[in-house]
Amino acid sequence: MGPVRYDLWIVDQLADDWYGEGRLDFAEARWCLDQIEPGMTIADCGAHHGNFTVAFAHATGMSGKVLALVVMKLPWRNK
Repeated sequence: MGPVRYDLWIVDQLADDWYGEGRLDFAEARWCLDQIEPGMTIADCGAHHGNFTVAFAHATGMSGKVLALVVMKLPWRNK
């Protein structure tokens, strides 16, 4: 699979520094994308901004599925 490119609007500087310009060109991302085939169902646990989710959706194609999960502590349940 070739390079994955997409637009991602990020408002905080830390995330912007981490994700750059929407490229997934580091080793972990390449490994993940190399394992995915069209038609697969993928779970993106800890999806955060969703940059892997978008890349996974591209890799699985129209016949595949990507489930994105973000676990958050509910502010009113801190006690």
